[in-house]
Amino acid sequence: MQDVPNKSPPQEIIQSVVEPKSLDIYREPLGFGGLEGHQSGPSLNDPSSGILKKYPAPHDRLNLDHSETPRNPQNLTVHDIAIEVPEPEALDEVAKNNLVKKGKDPYDKLVLSEEDKDYVYEIITILADNGKLSLLFKQNHLRDLGSQIDHLHPLKFLSAIFSNPNLKTRMGKIFEDYFKRNGFMDEISPSLTSKSESGELNQYIEKFAEEVKVPVEKIRPYFEEQDWNGLIDFLING
Repeated sequence: MQDVPNKSPPQEIIQSVVEPKSLDIYREPLGFGGLEGHQSGPSLNDPSSGILKKYPAPHDRLNLDHSETPRNPQNLTVHDIAIEVPEPEALDEVAKNNLVKKGKDPYDKLVLSEEDKDYVYEIITILADNGKLSLLFKQNHLRDLGSQIDHLHPLKFLSAIFSNPNLKTRMGKIFEDYFKRNGFMDEISPSLTSKSESGELNQYIEKFAEEVKVPVEKIRPYFEEQDWNGLIDFLING
C-alpha cells in the first residue's frame, strides 16, 4: 500500500491558527489601557504618539484539510480603523456640558433626601416652637434627630431650611432668642468653617444661592469673610 505523503502545513501557519492574536488598541496620552487579547499588547511605556495604533490580527482560518493557504497574506486588519479622539481639554468641556445637561452639577450630587428634609423640618420646628425649659426635656430627641443628618453638607442643611418658607419664618423666631441663636450657630458655624478650609464650599455658592433664591453677589462676601452669623441673618431677612 502506497504511503500518503504528509501534508502538514508550515509551522507558522499552524501557529497563526492555534494562537491567533486579537486586535490591540492603545492610546497613552489619555490614559486608556490597551484593549488586549490573551497575548501581550504594547508596552505602557510606548513612547510613540497618542494616535490610535492598529495591530495586525491574523483572522483567517484554514480548512480542516489544510489544502488552502491563508487568504490574508499581507497580514491586514479586518477594518481600516480611523478614530478621532478629542484632546483632554475638549473631553473635559464635553464632560462638563453633559453633566450640566443631565442635572449632574457637583452641587446636585450633594445628598438631601426627602427623609433628610423631614428631619430638618422637625428640628427647626422644635427649636422655634418650644421655650427653654421645654427644650431641655427634648435635648435627647434633638440629638437623635441631629445624628440622622450628620451626613448632610452644611449648605444642603441650610437649603432645606431656607427653601421652605415655613422654616424660614421659624428661623426668624429662633434668631430672636439669644439662647436658641447661639445654640444653632454653635452647630452650623464649625461645619461651614471646616468645609470652607477644605475647599468644599465656595464652588457651591452659586447653585446654593439659586436654590434659596437670593442674589449670589449678596452672599459671596459672607463666605469670603466666613461671617456665618451675617449669612444666616441675611438668609432670614433677605
